[in-house]
Amino acid sequence: MNFGFLKIFTKNSNQSESIDSQTSGNGLLNLLSSLYESQNTSVYLINSTYELVWANKKFRENFSFSKDSKCYNIFLKSSTICQNCPAIAAFQKNQPLDKFVATHEDNGTKVSLQVFAVPVEIDRQIFSLNFVLEKEIPSTKGHETSDNSVFKESPELNKLLFLFENLSIPIILTDLNFNVLYLNKTFKEFLNPSDKVLNRSLFDICNFKGKLPIEEISTRLANSEKVVFTSEISSHSAKRIPVTIEFVPIQSQDSTEYIVSLFYLTTEDDVRTTFEQERYEIFTKLIENGDSGIFVQNDLGQIVYQNDKAGKIFKEFPEFLNEVLKHKEQIFRQGQAQITAANSNTENTFLVEGYPIKTRSTRAHYNSYVIDDLTQFKNIEQELNSLKQTLAKVERKTKSVLFKIDSNFKITDVTGSFYEITGYKVEEFVGKGNGWVEIVYPDDYFRVQNNFSEMFHFPNLSKTFEYRIKKANGEIVWVETLVENLVDSRGKILYLDCITFDIDEQKQAEERLKSSQEEMRNLAMYFESLREEEKKKLAFEIHDELGHILTAMKLELSWVLKKKFLREEVLHEKLHKMIDMIDSMIRKVRSISSQLRPSVLDHFGITAAIEWQAKEFQKQTAIRCRLNLPKQEIQLSEAKSIVVFRVFQEILTNIARHANATRVDIHLDIEGNNLVLTVADNGKGIKPEDISAKKSLGIFGMKERARSVNGKLTISGVSNIGTTVTLTIPIN
Repeated sequence: MNFGFLKIFTKNSNQSESIDSQTSGNGLLNLLSSLYESQNTSVYLINSTYELVWANKKFRENFSFSKDSKCYNIFLKSSTICQNCPAIAAFQKNQPLDKFVATHEDNGTKVSLQVFAVPVEIDRQIFSLNFVLEKEIPSTKGHETSDNSVFKESPELNKLLFLFENLSIPIILTDLNFNVLYLNKTFKEFLNPSDKVLNRSLFDICNFKGKLPIEEISTRLANSEKVVFTSEISSHSAKRIPVTIEFVPIQSQDSTEYIVSLFYLTTEDDVRTTFEQERYEIFTKLIENGDSGIFVQNDLGQIVYQNDKAGKIFKEFPEFLNEVLKHKEQIFRQGQAQITAANSNTENTFLVEGYPIKTRSTRAHYNSYVIDDLTQFKNIEQELNSLKQTLAKVERKTKSVLFKIDSNFKITDVTGSFYEITGYKVEEFVGKGNGWVEIVYPDDYFRVQNNFSEMFHFPNLSKTFEYRIKKANGEIVWVETLVENLVDSRGKILYLDCITFDIDEQKQAEERLKSSQEEMRNLAMYFESLREEEKKKLAFEIHDELGHILTAMKLELSWVLKKKFLREEVLHEKLHKMIDMIDSMIRKVRSISSQLRPSVLDHFGITAAIEWQAKEFQKQTAIRCRLNLPKQEIQLSEAKSIVVFRVFQEILTNIARHANATRVDIHLDIEGNNLVLTVADNGKGIKPEDISAKKSLGIFGMKERARSVNGKLTISGVSNIGTTVTLTIPIN
């Protein structure tokens, strides 16, 4: 489906159509209008950047917006995405989801907006079609009865309230509008409210300090989330007391919804004693269920208390207690001591800490001991040290750097090879204007910035991308960055965790490989063209010369056969003529055979073959050749002899084609274990750029031949002086 007709629209309450007239009833917007334009439910469509693409009449009437509006601008009057936005699931997971996104007051009634988002994929683009449901928050009347039950019609709720009544934490039960339905005894003692508190607003009773985010609290509670925030309230003594309030949504069996508000008081002496028993219970559970062994001795050395962990240690290591008593003086002098205990199966090391206990009685003295098994920690420490060493090795070999990026692209917590990768010292770079993206290569800047920006919009997302950076010295290098975003408990993105690798050598290797593959393809085509040219030349010689001789011989033989009576001298003349033709044909066959592979190479070796080829070259081109060859024959393998001869042929061919030379000096010699062939001409001289040019396939072919036998070919030229080619090949 073509989306060319989709346009962002502006609000017009008198407008009956919300699509471009050019669509003529076709396309997505026409379909949406026909289905939802007159619905009583607000419906709108957004793209992956949360911009409004279409909305029905109900939406346009209920909400104010302008061109290029985004959905969170409309609902929250905010510049950031709603924390509970269901469209995130539509875009990221391609699945529908409903969430409450905002709460507002309409004529004294609180209304929560619930958005149901449905993903729509068209032309490989994801859109979210959203339906807005308005849910009024009902009020419930609270009342007290003579038998202390608050809600006659809800026995299970009364059981819960009975539990609240006996807790030492101040608790209030409200409806979804925060109208008070119940206060437990602890709250009444703490705040001492007036008698008329039921059905009043919680926020009026508690007199919180500052303005609270009531709409945000209501929205999160509507999504069945717990909400925690801190503030100050006024006690009956008119003091301001800091509190942490936790709002917990609950639902009764008849589906009525309530909010339980728990108040955790942190200071003030007049309320501290209220929590003595609860704190004692908490400490007891921590001691009983903790990972440390704890036991207490009186001044007679008798154990008056031990938790389960200490009992297990005493049972597993029977001599452990004696070891503790031996080190008692050290434990209380230094505060702690390491003690080793063994049994038949294992040996463990423990850290024992000692704490004297002061009591009201001057006659009773107690000592407490805390035991921690260090064996597992030592194993973990060894594993961590091993991991650190491994990471250090990986860091040295991979050249990587770890850092965090905030929403302004500033970097913090830098570790690793930062200077080696960027050329900047960490301390001089951390405060740079645009942070990390400032060193991104201009051609990659917008792509990298968009990738980082996207990571700040979608939580729990990870990405890997490659790009170039400009180092402090101006050098351009390739890097690869792996990014993950870190979110808090509310889903807000705090920062990006990044690890960046230097992949410049890898990229250069890829480019070299790509270039090498291209050169090999071109070389293969070049050799194929040489073969075709050689075949064409051979076909010409066989057809035009050998064919001509054979045709002439056939005519002579036919003439002889037709004559019944021939004089002897005429017959001898014809036969001698045919013998001359056969001799000419034999010479031509030898010439063709020598072009394919000179027999002198097989019978007399590389020195004789070079001498023969030089004479043939001089005969064909009239370019004088001066030879300097060793007197003794060089013992060279067949494969290496062929390489030397073919490279020599190619050198002479290039001289004939390009050099405009009149003389060639050929020098063949043995230097150590190497055969060295040097060919120099007095031509125009090759240019340096032509030596490495991709079109110089003849030169590339000679170098490849040399490499095939572990040899090396070098070429140098001086303008108007000439060109020198040196081939070096190991003999053994």
